[in-house]
Amino acid sequence: MPRTTPILILLGLGTALFILLNRSAFNQDAQLRSVFRSNQPRSLIPNQLVAPQDGGQQPLGVTDEKKVPLEVFIMSKCPDARDAFDLLIAPAFKKVQDLVDFKIEFIGRATSDGLICMHGPTECLGNVVNACAQKEYPSDKSMPFTHCLLDDYRNVPKEDLLLRCAKENGLEFETINECASDTSEEGGLELVRGSFQRASELGVKRSATIRLAGEDWCTRDGGRWKDCKGTSDATIVDEFVRAVRNHAGA
Repeated sequence: MPRTTPILILLGLGTALFILLNRSAFNQDAQLRSVFRSNQPRSLIPNQLVAPQDGGQQPLGVTDEKKVPLEVFIMSKCPDARDAFDLLIAPAFKKVQDLVDFKIEFIGRATSDGLICMHGPTECLGNVVNACAQKEYPSDKSMPFTHCLLDDYRNVPKEDLLLRCAKENGLEFETINECASDTSEEGGLELVRGSFQRASELGVKRSATIRLAGEDWCTRDGGRWKDCKGTSDATIVDEFVRAVRNHAGA
């Protein structure tokens, strides 16, 4: 196994994130060997901003078992992922969040040595941060957090961006950091590995791919909507919302 080199990224206010990358991580085919390890982190966000751990009230008759599966497959440094959230996911989510089981998945390649991401090791780190936010917080908090990061995707995962998006959406970054530092099967690296495997099993290769009720509904690729069940860009949000409501029987 190749020798590894630790790299330290400081995220301010006494929080340190240790990243262990293979020496080949700076090649075009980058490999993430490991991720965050906390070094006596302390809270970065005021306690009163910590998000509640429940998903909020549900409308009568809509249980978790009846919610419509909605999966969005992305890469954390992809402009098409940003567009998908701006133009469809975020506006539609406001209208149907109580009807869907929302999940963000990630596209990349998992190997025995680590993770390979199209846009390099920083994208792998961005994936880990997003996966941990999703694990620790309900979707009405974690989805806007991911949207915030995607709006400035070129700077993922820089310190000021992560902290700003966490604060704006009521997430405590220490909580995300602890998940990212966890190298067990419950931790961020394994969350992303499992997500990569799911994308591979489904044959999902393009960011962003939107799946509704177990079927591909639309893809944003190359700055355009492709293979969509909606009929036009102008009505895509309304058509998507209608599709969700039809599946939910609402």
